Amino acid sequence: MAKDHGFDTNPMTGFDAAGFTSILELDAQRYRPLLLVSIGKAAVAGKPADHQPLATLVDYR
Repeated sequence: MAKDHGFDTNPMTGFDAAGFTSILELDAQRYRPLLLVSIGKAAVAGKPADHQPLATLVDYR
């Protein structure tokens, strides 16, 4: 939806969830932030991430 309106997005993990909860004054017993998504206009075009093939990370048995 953001892209349809001319914006870019970026998912973010690994942030300080407790700090985020505190800043926004969220009920920590009810909410647990797991993912943030930034929305805006990119100053420079992004590039695809370089990921390892799934077969090198997962062993099916």
